[in-house]
Amino acid sequence: MNSDETDEVARAARPPSQHSRAHCRVNVVTMRAWAGICVALAACEAAEVPRPTHEGRATILAWEQRGPRAVIADETGVTWSASDRVVTLGPGDSTPRVLASGLKFPVALCRTDVALYVATEGSAGFGGPQIPGEVLRVDGDGTRAIFKPTSFGPADIDCDRDGVYWSLFWTTLTPAGLFSGLMSLDPNGDPIFTLGEPYIGEYIAIDRDYLYWSVERSLMRSPRALPLAAEPVSTTTGWPTNLEISGELVWFVPSMNTGEPGTLFTATPGGTPRMLAEIDDRYLSLSIAIDAAYVYWSDPRSARVMRVAQTGGPPEVFADLQGGPGSIAIYDGAAFWTNSDTGTVVTLSTAEAAL
Repeated sequence: MNSDETDEVARAARPPSQHSRAHCRVNVVTMRAWAGICVALAACEAAEVPRPTHEGRATILAWEQRGPRAVIADETGVTWSASDRVVTLGPGDSTPRVLASGLKFPVALCRTDVALYVATEGSAGFGGPQIPGEVLRVDGDGTRAIFKPTSFGPADIDCDRDGVYWSLFWTTLTPAGLFSGLMSLDPNGDPIFTLGEPYIGEYIAIDRDYLYWSVERSLMRSPRALPLAAEPVSTTTGWPTNLEISGELVWFVPSMNTGEPGTLFTATPGGTPRMLAEIDDRYLSLSIAIDAAYVYWSDPRSARVMRVAQTGGPPEVFADLQGGPGSIAIYDGAAFWTNSDTGTVVTLSTAEAAL
């Protein structure tokens, strides 16, 4: 990490009393007329202005994060990606620490018990050079390993101690057309194609036994043992996005028609989809997280984080007055999310009552 990055992260994590900014206040000390000329003397005073500790009712964990995107939370702390880096804040720490920098648009994160995995989107090269996407492994001691470039992509990643999987979406132009697929690591730690088909969905999720992914009007799964064998899980409308699983599958289907809301669905694998909520977001900008009782989602258009009971019912406002809420994570009775407009990472207890 260079000195500029160190200064920036340290400055963003200072206690509120140490944050300041200068502003100018005109103080007319004296004004007198002499020979028809008015003379005004002004003084500019620098005043200490404490940083806010809250955004709405959520507690701010970090400030001045450049374009925060994905966030995850577990026993090691809270980890998030920003425009070109990945940052973490451990339990009891007051200063975030940069884990990796110089990245090209880190879009997705996952962690096993031994390493953090980062998916970087790269650049398609429209109007400029193409920058390959990568999957980066960061070990606990800071050691970094970069897997072979995967062309433009990957889009989503999920992992546990038994495997690491990521999706490629609109990635590789082959003689047969535009090719996408799923990749994983073989027993030697090398990336391999595990499944490929045209226009595969970019969202994936895993549980103990299966890998799930989205395609148009359907959700698919395969036992995690290689080679993968795809089978349909549930039919749905549109193109499912933001796929999550916690006992049941939960996904969002955006509306592509102006003025119509998207729909949040849930289903047991193989079961009939059940609508949980209609969501006024047609631009794929929300994020979903699940705990034992609720499904949470970000709504950047209304500057809110919402939730609905997994058993159904009216949606609730969990947090308002947010600055562009994006990625959400739930861990140990707390919700964590990024605010891209204000450059903050915040948290709020899930025990809080709805507004």
